[in-house]
Amino acid sequence: GCAALDGGGMAVFQAADAFRLFTGREPDAVRMLADIADLAGVVGAPK
Repeated sequence: GCAALDGGGMAVFQAADAFRLFTGREPDAVRMLADIADLAGVVGAPK
């Protein structure tokens, strides 16, 4: 009965950190979360 999370959020924030380190530019993590949720078919994904 425990709630479980997928790894999407962790993957997004790791990718955002890597993007920041490699490019020196600030990524749009909210947009990245919305994109991965859209790709995964999550209902009610943030836009």
